[in-house]
Amino acid sequence: MCNAMSLRHSRKEMIRFADDLGFALSEPLPEFVPRYRIGPRQWHSVFRASGSDSLQVEPALWDFVPPAPDVAGRPKYLLTNARADKLSGGWPWRLLSKRGRALVPCDGFYEPEKPARAKGSAPWSYYTLKDGSPFVMAGLVSDSVDPRTGEVTASFAVVTTEANALVSGRNHDRMPVLLTRETARTWLFEDRVPEEVLRPFPAGEMTAWRVSDEAKNFRRPDHAGMIAPAETVETGERQLDLL
Repeated sequence: MCNAMSLRHSRKEMIRFADDLGFALSEPLPEFVPRYRIGPRQWHSVFRASGSDSLQVEPALWDFVPPAPDVAGRPKYLLTNARADKLSGGWPWRLLSKRGRALVPCDGFYEPEKPARAKGSAPWSYYTLKDGSPFVMAGLVSDSVDPRTGEVTASFAVVTTEANALVSGRNHDRMPVLLTRETARTWLFEDRVPEEVLRPFPAGEMTAWRVSDEAKNFRRPDHAGMIAPAETVETGERQLDLL
């Protein structure tokens, strides 16, 4: 499932994007540093509703921590994704109120070219909109208390759904829920879980290409080459070898 994304757009472009979504920002956005591969246990800025027509930006850790003690306890695995069909009754998503819904801004995401639960390694593909513009994914945010420090920390997960034809055509069966101007507002403000907006995004509005294995290496700082088509990276490496 979705465990890596990018956000390369500038602060000015993200302010314009929020306006295109029909929201004002309740506070100034921090300066954005281009990120080409944001992954689990890394910080990312999410949008949360601060009124009917405004958003606040908040840093959050990409690994959902339940907002309150629960009999199930803290899982030993990462909670980076939340299945759309499990939100109403599944743990720990049932602990969240409407306030726990958020928008996760990005401009691309990665998926392996294999089914979500399949074992073994596989190449990664990078998915983005055809026009390269930013978009938002449905997210869930938790405010939990760090028992070591007593500080409240925000953490998030990305909501996933069935793959559209583009993603399934590259041998993967899940994808994040991408939201439009209309569905973003429904996701944030509907009292019940709005299952009707948690659907695959139209494949015809997206594009994808395979990237090199370097994008998988979370020990290395992210860089622009990680989103480059694998053929371009391999050609460049061969040229360097010849030199």
